[in-house]
Amino acid sequence: MRTMTMLCCLGLVAGCDFLADVADGVEIPKGSLDRVDLIHAPALDELLSWQCDALNLGILCGTVGLNDVPRTQDLLYSFDLVFELRNPNEAIPIPLIEVLMGISVFEAQNLGSVCVSFCDPAAEGCLPGLNAEGACVADEGTDVRRPEDLLPTVEDLVGLTETALTGGLSNDQWRVLEGRSSTEVHIQFDLAADTMLSLADEILLGALDDLLAGQRISVDVPYTAEGSLFFDVPELGRYALGFGPWDDAWAIE
Repeated sequence: MRTMTMLCCLGLVAGCDFLADVADGVEIPKGSLDRVDLIHAPALDELLSWQCDALNLGILCGTVGLNDVPRTQDLLYSFDLVFELRNPNEAIPIPLIEVLMGISVFEAQNLGSVCVSFCDPAAEGCLPGLNAEGACVADEGTDVRRPEDLLPTVEDLVGLTETALTGGLSNDQWRVLEGRSSTEVHIQFDLAADTMLSLADEILLGALDDLLAGQRISVDVPYTAEGSLFFDVPELGRYALGFGPWDDAWAIE
């Protein structure tokens, strides 16, 4: 992934309400991870067709209808982290400037992570930054996780792909919590197909054996998501809110 430096600017609101908030003390934003939605996943027959091709079992698998081998780029997993965020200050907007997300799939030690720096929409041609130098680090925070806390145990084990950032999935929007407001924030990521296929190899092989034996099959993909949200808070500077670990499973049929 390429590294891009992001310049994140906060436009302060002038006026009595703003000055009063600063004088009384700025409150930190609140937030929680409410759910993780699977937006897209390959169908199980697509995964098994891929497995048949990888094992050169095309003729045998054709007897149970697994004839069409999908392209690996069609086997993408896309998921949406849904946060509830609240700004308790009366008249101070607080921008969400970065998110650090780590995910493990199938086994807890299979952890990969990515730091995303968001854009100011006024900046023409700006693309969100991946793992920018100095990003996702905060002196102030609540249960904050830093990039070094979410290093993958195996290099490139889990790939969080750039398509989630450049493919029109709205991650390039500047998120600002207005005063006394609550908002639901969606941050969407993709998991690289090749990585997921390699992680699921043994599970898919077992499912393929069941299918060839005439049994009804499904595959559960257990996962854990965790990380931190980074805000630029007036008077306090960069502030982080940790989230997770969130444990659940995606059912693939």
